[in-house]
Amino acid sequence: MFLTSILALTDFSVEGDKALARACEVAHAHGAELRLMYAPAGRRAECWDADTRLMQTAAALAHQWGLTVRAVGAGNYSLNNILTQAEHTKLLVLPQRSKRSLVALWLAGPEAIRVARHVRCPVLVTRGPIRQRSRQILVGVDFTPASHHRAVLACLLDRNAQVELFHAVNTTGENLLRRADLDGNVLRRYRDNCKDIARNQLARMTQLLSTPSMPVVSSAQLGQPAEQLIKRQGFSGADLVIVGKRRRHAATDYLLRSTAHELLAESNCDVMVVPDDFQVSPTRSLVQRLKMPMRKRQSGTQTGGC
Repeated sequence: MFLTSILALTDFSVEGDKALARACEVAHAHGAELRLMYAPAGRRAECWDADTRLMQTAAALAHQWGLTVRAVGAGNYSLNNILTQAEHTKLLVLPQRSKRSLVALWLAGPEAIRVARHVRCPVLVTRGPIRQRSRQILVGVDFTPASHHRAVLACLLDRNAQVELFHAVNTTGENLLRRADLDGNVLRRYRDNCKDIARNQLARMTQLLSTPSMPVVSSAQLGQPAEQLIKRQGFSGADLVIVGKRRRHAATDYLLRSTAHELLAESNCDVMVVPDDFQVSPTRSLVQRLKMPMRKRQSGTQTGGC
């Protein structure tokens, strides 16, 4: 399994419990070691017996799930220690919370964005209700190598989930055509051409990733990526959305809100933020999986439907 180690942060709140439950579910599915770390939502919210409670929680989860669970970071809840622990993990799980945390004292922006700016692993933010596993995973793709790795990650994350690749079709050239006062038929042909290009690229990705046991589907829609992803998630009922995140300075992130920013602010389901330099290692099982023939299916690339 490619997820061999998972780090989960908690503040012992209801949201923190959701993060731990989700982390346990993923760790159990992948046979991964789970490490727990206390991360209070602000200095005033610090728990005086945090280390003891964390060790008790680790022991309880190990017994409940049959996992190897360790409490780490005793007495040191700083961002630097979080990042140090994250260097040795394949997935970081955070609770969604609005309160200002210790991490926020160091960086600006949503907590997951701040952390993703520094770590090399995917960051999973638990937002929706606790479920036994993700039933449907929606992946935002733009046909870059980074988005291909995100799609592979989705396929390997839960082999029983339905994976859907989604692309927001870019029609920035339409403004130039409008300024040229061209006929409406020209604009329609331009949009149709953009959709056709997206459909063809999505078809190639789904064919590569689909297997007889787990076909991958895809859809595309004209518009801004974050807005269309949120609409598509609401339409499809996906309980996990996976998006990419470029490494940028905090000031740039503040001025140019990314798709990940918008999803973390508006989405009502779990969101996984994947750094653009993240790569899935090509293990033997992965290579064999991607070489398996694709099963014929009725559902395939869809355009619209949001």
